[in-house]
Amino acid sequence: MIVRTRGAVVCAIVGAVSLGGCMTDPKNTSTIMQPRTPVAKTLTNLNQAKNCMDQLFLDGARRGIPITSEKIEDATGTVKVSTVDMTINAISDMSKRSEAFSYFHIEGQGSQIGNIQNALVPLKSNPSKIPPVYIRGSVSQADNSIVRDSASGSFTVPFASIGGGKDQSFDTISIDLQLVDISTRTVKTGITTSNTITVVSESESESARGLIQNGAFGAALSVSLASSKREGRGQAVRTLLEYSLIELLGKYTHVPYHRCLELPSTDPASMQSAQAYYDGLSAEARTRAVQTALNATREYAGPVDGVMREALQLAVSAAKLKRGLNADGRIDFQLFNALYNENVLPNEIVNAKPANPAEAPPASAPTPPSGRDPFGLTLTLTRPVSALGDVVSVRASVDSPSNLYCYYEYHEQGSIRVTRIFPSQFQRDNHLVPGRSVLIPAQNSFQIVLNDTAPESIACVATTIDYRGANALPFLKEPDLTPINTPPDFNGLPYVIYKHQQVDSVQTTVKKITFQANG
Repeated sequence: MIVRTRGAVVCAIVGAVSLGGCMTDPKNTSTIMQPRTPVAKTLTNLNQAKNCMDQLFLDGARRGIPITSEKIEDATGTVKVSTVDMTINAISDMSKRSEAFSYFHIEGQGSQIGNIQNALVPLKSNPSKIPPVYIRGSVSQADNSIVRDSASGSFTVPFASIGGGKDQSFDTISIDLQLVDISTRTVKTGITTSNTITVVSESESESARGLIQNGAFGAALSVSLASSKREGRGQAVRTLLEYSLIELLGKYTHVPYHRCLELPSTDPASMQSAQAYYDGLSAEARTRAVQTALNATREYAGPVDGVMREALQLAVSAAKLKRGLNADGRIDFQLFNALYNENVLPNEIVNAKPANPAEAPPASAPTPPSGRDPFGLTLTLTRPVSALGDVVSVRASVDSPSNLYCYYEYHEQGSIRVTRIFPSQFQRDNHLVPGRSVLIPAQNSFQIVLNDTAPESIACVATTIDYRGANALPFLKEPDLTPINTPPDFNGLPYVIYKHQQVDSVQTTVKKITFQANG
């Protein structure tokens, strides 16, 4: 409660900072409408796509992941190629610089998991070398899905209509891949692919093109196939297998593989991959993933512990604003998907050990919302406060000249409110210099009195920013000691601190003290 000592009561305020509600339930997130029309892109080959995957793995610190595979069986009996060699070569191409994968090759392996498990027995003394998963799958043929228009010579497949002459030939091959847990022999949920390539060739041409359909989402990709007469089905299988491995390993490592296939970030395949990653994490794990990502982008300098604090809430708001999202301080799928597309999310999230209450900082300890402190701002309570009726005051000082702005957060009729208490009509000069501290509130001005058992907070911002012109903050023009107008879904201290740091987060230091009366 603020009590004005030079006249009437200005306002009564009690309250608590609520940071616990910063996670958005994925069930309540908005649904983004997805395009239904297949995306058409043309690539000369998949070499650049594999190089792109190598770069994603390198940038995302994916390294030394053990993996192996069964033989990709040819259910048609017509594809006379070594899918094992193709698999090894494709994985090797995607690991040239990143060393993302360590492939465990089993000589003479068949299609049975038992052979793989037996071959891994010698590695039990070095568990880190044992692949936790293996690739399995099959090649199938789907020529009967092609319909030819005898009049125009055009063909229709389930995902495209192909114009052409009567001298063209068409051949369709499908590959299904799954990633399987070696110990349980169960398919990893969501880490599967089902893709089809339709080879379009002309009788008098040495080249052909392959139209690849992503079976689950209908995205179409056109790939040039050189010397089709000589390599024929073998090259088509290689191309489709490489495409499928890019998708499979991209899902497994949580990298935005769609970028390498020149698909937009709104492609349903890529968004579903990000959504599956998001849905598979607990609220704490999502928070840790975002903390890790924002650490990587230097937008957050706090701990990676899965705990939503004010520092993280402010960092999340700033990160969302930067990406054109609603700056509400909440971790939701929209932010998660944006960070996924930037390839800054970690591959694995390990649950943190439970916090030890004995190691937690005291409630009244100042807590900076960022790791930067260019001004050496210090904020302390002038006396311990713990009982109803106690009067609260703070003393602030700096190590470098700066201007100071202080705010008091409280609850009023069930809502979070915040008011500016410095500078005020009683203390107009807010410029601080080293060696001089300021008492807030000043004597004979107003008092902050504890009249409720809910937590309350005071935060001070030290800065050299001139808040005039383009940098103007609307709430600095509002009267002091009265509630500041804040958005209903982003209010209290997080809002005003965020607005200060939005102007310049480097030349801004924030310190906060939380206090509470015992019941």
